[in-house]
Amino acid sequence: MGIIKSFSKPRHNITRLEKEALRTLKKNTDFTILPAGKDNVTIIINTVESKQNSISFLEDPSYRRVDRDLTHSAERTTTPMLKIIISHRRCMQKLRPAGSRHPRNFGLSKINTEGGVL
Repeated sequence: MGIIKSFSKPRHNITRLEKEALRTLKKNTDFTILPAGKDNVTIIINTVESKQNSISFLEDPSYRRVDRDLTHSAERTTTPMLKIIISHRRCMQKLRPAGSRHPRNFGLSKINTEGGVL
């Protein structure tokens, strides 16, 4: 316990003025602070524009709403087919789907596209 108590807290890497600016941005409901895709970048986007972009993205005919999670039924139908095709038990166990999760939309923005959001 003595070692833990002897360590000092790390210094902040932003100034007090920068901290205050972040607090002000968080309180402003006109803008939303979001992570942008896989780029490990944070963006500030107009909240209304962000919602409109998300809605238009989901209205694309390639997406549809489903009433239930279909991953479990896909796992149940895939496993018997694998048993028929693959006779090697160890290989079948590695290929058998387990713990699948349905896709989710997080509404992440892509900063390298025209219009800014996909």
